Amino acid sequence: MNLKSAGIIVLNLLFFFNTYALDNNEVENKFKDITKQIAVDFQGELSAASAPGKEENVVIETNLVDCRNELKGLIKTNPESIWADDAQYIIAILNAANPRQEALELEYLLKEYPDMHIEDWTRETLPILMPNSKIPFEIVVRLQLCLDYKQSGDTEKLKQIYYESVKKYPDKAKIFEKFLYETSPILN
Repeated sequence: MNLKSAGIIVLNLLFFFNTYALDNNEVENKFKDITKQIAVDFQGELSAASAPGKEENVVIETNLVDCRNELKGLIKTNPESIWADDAQYIIAILNAANPRQEALELEYLLKEYPDMHIEDWTRETLPILMPNSKIPFEIVVRLQLCLDYKQSGDTEKLKQIYYESVKKYPDKAKIFEKFLYETSPILN
């Protein structure tokens, strides 16, 4: 290989890595913009709860649906991003009113992001939606799945996630047992 060919290859590689870095920055910026909007909407939802206004609630709900859709698009186009698992968890939590849909989103999170991790920035921006950082994130996801399955009456999936979770986290078996055997695990 001559010097000219080697130079062209190096320039192409530099261009590729610079383009890739820009794409990662764009993903991060887009994720952060969406997440900031969710934080604003949740703050508005909390304010609207104390002084209900139908129009304001409709606007907030519409914004949250748009944000959820944007996060889905972000994951679809950038599944390897460090923000993808954060986005998937937020999507799940935005479906909390529908336990079956939330469970589907959490199942996807467990399947596609087995080494899931919530970034500190996400925790700081959406503290009301983020789990306690002292509890391993996967355990939180599994406990939420137990709750969703219990609420939706899906005892087969509840048993399945219980056995998987106890096998993976035997030291947390008592916590998971509460979901399997007690009628109101949150209150006990």
